[in-house]
Amino acid sequence: MSGDKNNTMKERRLYLRVNTKLPIRYQRKRDVFFALASAEDVSLGGAKLSVDRFLPAGLNLNLELNILSKIVKATARVAWIQSLPDSGQYRMGIEFFQLDPEEKNYLSDYINVRGSELAQMEK
Repeated sequence: MSGDKNNTMKERRLYLRVNTKLPIRYQRKRDVFFALASAEDVSLGGAKLSVDRFLPAGLNLNLELNILSKIVKATARVAWIQSLPDSGQYRMGIEFFQLDPEEKNYLSDYINVRGSELAQMEK
């Protein structure tokens, strides 16, 4: 049964997802200041982040992703969040819902190049 669940999860992915370590700044809509996070993986649809505070699912965030010294701005929604035991840290999935077309192309290029690099390392 667990194999069926894994296949279903893979089928739900619309975009290539690559492992990476990207610094991200995020801001809740009502906040003035940005907080820091780290992306563990990224796709054109969203990312998985490590954060040091709980943010509820459904919350909208302004993001600044630092990709190869270029800042890509996006608006995203918290899709899920889980506590990492005994660490005070959280892992969070976010879904992009607003991304400028030019910045989306830049992110796409990064993902494609990073995906190719990872595929070469696995050979």
